[in-house]
Amino acid sequence: MTSTTTTTDSPTSTIKTPRTKVMRSKMQWKTLLDESRSSELTKTDFCKMHKISAGSLHKWQKYFDLQHAEAEFIDITEPLNQAKSAQPVHAREYQWQVELELGSGVILRVRTH
Repeated sequence: MTSTTTTTDSPTSTIKTPRTKVMRSKMQWKTLLDESRSSELTKTDFCKMHKISAGSLHKWQKYFDLQHAEAEFIDITEPLNQAKSAQPVHAREYQWQVELELGSGVILRVRTH
């Protein structure tokens, strides 16, 4: 990447100078993300202030969000034939392995048979 700089000698002449790429560690990105969340600046202004691209900030935000989601994952792989099933009041003809209330009246059910 290059940036254009105007010299003071001649207002019409421009010199292209290479931009130095700063390599940051995961912890440095985590710190920047934490600072951006607590900052009253817009993401655009925050990125300009820290000389980072909004795309990079977004990429690292997705990365840490995914890490957080994976850390909260709970494996429930008990075999269906060994699991205790529940019978909901409104669907007694089925035995349910899992019933999730997703909000707005939406319920996801997984049957054992």
